[in-house]
Parts: sequence; C-alpha cells; structure tokens
Amino acid sequence: MMETLVLNGSIILEPISPYNFDALETIPPREQKIMAGLIFDKLLSAEKILGFFKRYEGYEKLAFHYIWEDLFWRVLEKKT
Repeated sequence: MMETLVLNGSIILEPISPYNFDALETIPPREQKIMAGLIFDKLLSAEKILGFFKRYEGYEKLAFHYIWEDLFWRVLEKKT
C-alpha cells in the first residue's frame, strides 16, 4: 500500500508502515489463555489483557507479537 505525499508540488509515493494501523482490539481464546498464563499466571478476560497492553499505546499489537514470537522461539529451542 502506498501513501501519496505532496512536497513542493512534487508527488512522492511512500509505503505506509503496517504499524500505522497497530491496534490490538481482540484476542483469540487460545491466545488469551496462553498470554494470561504468561503475563498474569492466571486466566483473565481478554479485556484485562488488552488493558495491560494499553501501556504501549500505538504499539499494542507489536508488543503482543514480540511476546508471542519470543515464546515460539523458546519452545522451538527446547525441541531441538
């Protein structure tokens, strides 16, 4: 996706960063259970988990996926 930027009468096309639309609005039930266990050590509602990630305003989804990816690599290392 390209964004149009006009600078001094010249049109410049720039790619839009996917993090411009970084909104964490829902969490699937499976991920909710895993994240709640990792962060809070107990099962919590998706709303409480979303509230935790609000501290990273503008980067909520990125923060969520950093934790998710770290978990993936830890599990993969244990298997090898």
